[in-house]
Amino acid sequence: MRLNSYITVSLIGLALTPPSLAKPGKQTAKEPVARQIEGPIECDQAKGIWHQDRRMEGCRIKGIAEGTWRFYESTEEGVRYLKIVADLIGDEHHGPHKEYYPSGRIRLSGYMQNGVEHGVFSGFYDGGQLGFEMTWNQGKRDGPVKEWYQNCQQSLTGQFVDGERDGEWTKWYSNGNMEWKGSYLKGKKEGHWSEFHREGPKLEEGLFVSDAEQGEWVEYLLNGIEWNRVTYDKGVRQGTAYEQCRDKGGRWDLDYVDRSQGCLVNASRVGDWTAVYADGSKQWSATYRAGLLHGPFEEYHPTGERLRRGTYFNHVPEGTHTFLAVDGRSIGESTVIDGDGLWSSWYPGGVKKEEGRYSGARKTGLWTRYFKTSLVDIQETWIEGVKTGPAKSYYDTGEIKADGGYLNGRRSGHWKAYYRNGRIAWEGQYDPTGRHGLWKRNHWEGHPEASGHFLKNKRDGDWTLWYENGKKMGEGAFLNGQKTGVWTEWWSSGELWRSVEYVNGVERSQARAECDQRQGEWTVESEQRRVGCLICRPKEKGDQKVLEVGQWTWWHPNGRVERRGSYENGQKNGRWAEFFENGTPMQRGSYEAGMPTDAWVGYFTTGEVRYRGQYQSGEEIGEWTNFHPNGKKASKGQYKAGVRMGDWVWWADDGSLIETGSYASGAATGRWTRYYLGGQKKGEGQFEKGKRAGRWTWWRPDGQVWRQADFVDGREKKASP
Repeated sequence: MRLNSYITVSLIGLALTPPSLAKPGKQTAKEPVARQIEGPIECDQAKGIWHQDRRMEGCRIKGIAEGTWRFYESTEEGVRYLKIVADLIGDEHHGPHKEYYPSGRIRLSGYMQNGVEHGVFSGFYDGGQLGFEMTWNQGKRDGPVKEWYQNCQQSLTGQFVDGERDGEWTKWYSNGNMEWKGSYLKGKKEGHWSEFHREGPKLEEGLFVSDAEQGEWVEYLLNGIEWNRVTYDKGVRQGTAYEQCRDKGGRWDLDYVDRSQGCLVNASRVGDWTAVYADGSKQWSATYRAGLLHGPFEEYHPTGERLRRGTYFNHVPEGTHTFLAVDGRSIGESTVIDGDGLWSSWYPGGVKKEEGRYSGARKTGLWTRYFKTSLVDIQETWIEGVKTGPAKSYYDTGEIKADGGYLNGRRSGHWKAYYRNGRIAWEGQYDPTGRHGLWKRNHWEGHPEASGHFLKNKRDGDWTLWYENGKKMGEGAFLNGQKTGVWTEWWSSGELWRSVEYVNGVERSQARAECDQRQGEWTVESEQRRVGCLICRPKEKGDQKVLEVGQWTWWHPNGRVERRGSYENGQKNGRWAEFFENGTPMQRGSYEAGMPTDAWVGYFTTGEVRYRGQYQSGEEIGEWTNFHPNGKKASKGQYKAGVRMGDWVWWADDGSLIETGSYASGAATGRWTRYYLGGQKKGEGQFEKGKRAGRWTWWRPDGQVWRQADFVDGREKKASP
């Protein structure tokens, strides 16, 4: 049985109160009330003595710990850090309880009552992601429990009753697929259980009774086809083969890759093994000794007829193996006597599968493997059982796939790999250490993708990288397989992006360092031309939400910074700045919880101020002033909660008055006047709730009245006939 019984429940670990102060289990008749003692001053006022040493600090009243206590530990490097902050009453923990990582970020948060856990506890990864939530009742887990992977994918849901698992539980893989699902009763598995492959299909299902498999269980292949039906009695597989395996000290193994099963002893196959086709029909049966084929071997057609029968000796065919068609006629025959002879094998359809020669029970000379279409798959040269000499592989459509050679079983000399279109995918040299010397990799279309040197199978020295369109992507050095020193990087448009320093493969910047500390993912998005840190937070029902954190930077196509600022949990936070393509600032200001706040300043491309003003909770407040490119004022007025209020004034770029008027709750109100550049009136009238009202008058530049009209609710009143 392979049901994974691992349930993390204590994912991060409840490393709770230090034993020097905790008295778990002690109960009081009446709910105690904590004293508000945070520091030495409150302790003195309570007539206590402030205790402080390298490990802890807090107040003792008549020798008993009271109020908030802080406990410290040291890292392996000897750096002291705050580990626990907890409230104590009468020497035992009672009240909020928090634990921290050496980084200072929260590790655990919950509530203690009378020295034991009580209520909801939440655990966090060092990056800030929620790791688990579970409910406690007077020191026992009692209520729902949820856990998440570090990528925010939900990993577990279930429930405790009086300290024991109870009811339905579900576990997921980190890729989001279900791992297992079943029920508990008083801490023991009970009822129907199902387990699933990581890829999604069902793995097995059956019944648990008192924490042990019981009755018939069904096991499935990766494609969901039924594989086995096995009977259990109190958790033990029933059957002669299983008993013999246990007698040998082995375990029964299901290999889902080649769909085979049998006994493993010390990780080696022993005894009788069988395998099936993807549809569940029998494919072969064999006998193993110490991991090698040794003894009878039978292979079958998918329809059930025998394909061949023969014998192996230390993993080498022995004697004559006759391959039969479905109708029983011979489709081929191979004979190896005492490890010598020409060997061939055939697919069930009669197409040759492989051919080569054994000499001294070892492969020798050219060996060829074929696709079911008769086209060559692989050709390799062997000397005394070791691959040595030329080697080639092909696509199933006949095109060359790779061309090179082996020496003592390892790739050696010059190798080339090809795309299906015939163009070279990569080429380079191998030596006994692996890839060595100059290597080149190309895109599908034939354009270079990467070029540089390897040393002992790791990138080393100068390298150049290219985009698919042929534009250069990056240029710099590797050391021991990792980027090092200053790299120059370009956008796919060919425009210079940046020069950045790498140390041991890691971008050397404060933003990158902070991202690593938060266990986030440093992200370079070439299409959006932005770089920054992504981290996730769980949402309801176990979904995940990817959020920006820390400093993010965008670039213009010409390589200059477009904007830069910080995020906190996916919301803009702190100082932000945007820039024109010529590098001059466009605007600067601050955000809080994703909304503009405090003073903001905007600029023209020349660097002159375009506007100044204040935000509060994302809305304009107070006085705002706009300017012309020459520095002259363009307008000035007041905002309240994002809407215009009070008197507003507009000016031309020569400083002359253009317009005056007032606002109430964002709507024009009262008398408004507009002026020609020379200062003469151009128009004047009243607004009510943003609409023209009453008599309006317009003048020509010489001061003569040009037109008058009456308005009602914003509409011009027609003269009576």
